[in-house]
Order: sequence, then C-alpha cells, then structure tokens
Amino acid sequence: MCVLPPGGGDHDQTKPYAKVWYNNGMAIKPHTCKIHGQTTAYVYVVKQGTHKGETLVKCRPCRSEDVKRDWLKVKLALIEAYGGKCTCCLETEPRFLTLDHTNGNGKEHRNLGLRGWRLYQWLAKKGYPKDGYQILCYNCNCSKG
Repeated sequence: MCVLPPGGGDHDQTKPYAKVWYNNGMAIKPHTCKIHGQTTAYVYVVKQGTHKGETLVKCRPCRSEDVKRDWLKVKLALIEAYGGKCTCCLETEPRFLTLDHTNGNGKEHRNLGLRGWRLYQWLAKKGYPKDGYQILCYNCNCSKG
C-alpha cells in the first residue's frame, strides 16, 4: 500500500510501492522479506515483551504468523489454567476448546469489549479465577445453550 508523504507531493500511482512509507509522520524505508520475498507493508509498535516500544516493519504474512503464534500461546495458557480439557466430554484438542461462562454472564463481558484475546488476557491478569468459568469443547458449549 502506498502512502503519500505528509503534505501530499508528486507520486506515480503506477508503482507498486513508494520508496519511503510514512507511519505517524515517521519515514519508514521498505524492506524485502527474506522468507516471502514481499516488500514490507506492515509497520507497528510493539506493545509488550522484550521489544516493547520498538517500531517493527514486517510483511503481512510474517505479521500474521506472529499474531497466530501469540494468540495460541495465550489460549493454551488459559486452557491449561482451567484443566486442559472439556469438562463435559474430556476433549483435549485446543482448536475445539472454548471458554464457557458457567453463570451465563458472557454478555456482560462482551458489552465491556472483553472477548477473545482481550478476555483471555483479562482472566490471566485476574489469576484465572475458577469461579464462573470452565473449558468446554465447542459442541458441548453449543449444546449447553
């Protein structure tokens, strides 16, 4: 994706990418991904971990792989904290397991914007409270209604 420099400027729309990208007024030179051979188009600031605060430049497939890996890490920690298997049918495949609100108060969390990744991180910060939550496979969760 091409982004014009601040203040507009002359830009040839036929080129697949510009010589310099701008992210919040900061010039970012494009790099070629060594894995996928694509010119980088994804610029982001790391929010946590050892590279916190750094601006990283990656191609979209590499960034997508990073997000999937981080998401799986958070989900596996949650599953392990709540027993590692479906409490109903004992399914252990992480792809099939979901978090269930035993009190039926999931709507309250969704209204607060706590769903998926954010809910899992919120529970981790609270020390994975056992009261009100359990792990169910998707089939058991749907059949529970």
